[in-house]
Amino acid sequence: MRYLTQILFVAFCLTLPMAHVSAAQSGDTPAITVTTVPPWDTGGPNRMRPIAGTVTGPNCDCQLVIFAHGDIWYVQPWTTAPYTAIKRDGSWSTTTHLGTEYAVFLVRKSYRPPAITRTLPRLSGDVLAMTRVPGRR
Repeated sequence: MRYLTQILFVAFCLTLPMAHVSAAQSGDTPAITVTTVPPWDTGGPNRMRPIAGTVTGPNCDCQLVIFAHGDIWYVQPWTTAPYTAIKRDGSWSTTTHLGTEYAVFLVRKSYRPPAITRTLPRLSGDVLAMTRVPGRR
């Protein structure tokens, strides 16, 4: 019985570092950075430019949803293709119709964005992180 107790104690001690790493990784707050900001413009259906950046934080099966603001918020780059993939290194890029401001959301794959909206989605449920940037002047 004494040896069994010692073996269990050693096994417990060996799992502590792994449990600590997992807890640290799961506690990271995701963050989105926009590194290529499109210009400020009132927008329009035929004017598009690149938008790009990085995502850091927990590793999840997620994607991005981008909105551009003109008179209201429009999902980007198209209503029929509202998702932007995140590469393995955390980088992402797509094109967007021009606007005065841009909002980027990290979402679970189950999230379904509106095509247009007056108010942006809130952080909860399938919406994990967001950032907003004004158009580059």
